[in-house]
Amino acid sequence: LLSRGLGDVYKRQVQRTIEHLDMLDYDVLNTLIDAAPLIYIFGTGMAQQNVARDAQRHLLSISKKVILLNDENELNMAIDQMTQDDLMFIISLSGETQNIMQPIHILKARQLNYVSITTLHDNFIAQNAKFNIYVSSTPLQFFNNIQYHSFTPYYVIFDYIVRTYHNYKIVQKNKD
Repeated sequence: LLSRGLGDVYKRQVQRTIEHLDMLDYDVLNTLIDAAPLIYIFGTGMAQQNVARDAQRHLLSISKKVILLNDENELNMAIDQMTQDDLMFIISLSGETQNIMQPIHILKARQLNYVSITTLHDNFIAQNAKFNIYVSSTPLQFFNNIQYHSFTPYYVIFDYIVRTYHNYKIVQKNKD
């Protein structure tokens, strides 16, 4: 009985993420992806880096050149090299990671495009992004007092993004 309740919570998190994804206007995002000669992906922690690696696979499948940034030093180097057409995805749980606030200020000051992927609440990374994608991930307090967040909803996002981009490209092709 207890495990069934947990399954419901798990399904609700994925469902809420999908509901949010369904509400987005993908014209802006698809245009940014299409125009980007290079896409950077940065995850603020280990679990976020795992999502970023999976995102890289998804974006490569739509023939986009992708650079996975492994740490804050690489993030700063990438920002220095980004052009106006490049795009960056920043994946964060809280959206309040202290060590990337300065890079976010630089991205904004240089008017460089980045997409935030964070949990559904007002946060610094999302406030400053060109495009926001929110994830439903409710923490679970484990028996040993460890707070646990499921990252499964994060994995759904990039699958969704490449599918909408595929549809965008088909529509573009049919217009020609």
